[in-house]
Amino acid sequence: MIMLDRKCARCPNGLVFGTPASGSSMSCKREITHIILTTHDNVIIRDPEAEYYLLVSRLHGQVIRLSPTSKDFVNPLDINQNYSEDENPLA
Repeated sequence: MIMLDRKCARCPNGLVFGTPASGSSMSCKREITHIILTTHDNVIIRDPEAEYYLLVSRLHGQVIRLSPTSKDFVNPLDINQNYSEDENPLA
C-alpha cells in the first residue's frame, strides 16, 4: 500500500484499484468521510453504480444524476473566477 498526503502532492486527485472484496471501496469511503469531517475541501465522486449514494446523503452532500435524458449537466469550462485562492485559478 502506498499512502501520501494529497495536500502535499502536485496533483491531489486520487484513483484506487483493487480486486473485488479487497476493501478498496471501504478504504475510499473512510477517506472521503475523513476529508469531509476534518477539512473544508471539495470532494467529487463519479459513481455509476450508486455505491456511494448513501454515504453522500448521510454527509449532506449533493447528488447530481447525469444521463442523456437528464436536465442536469456539468460544464467544466464554466469556471468561477473566484473559485481558487490562487492568483491565477485557470493556470
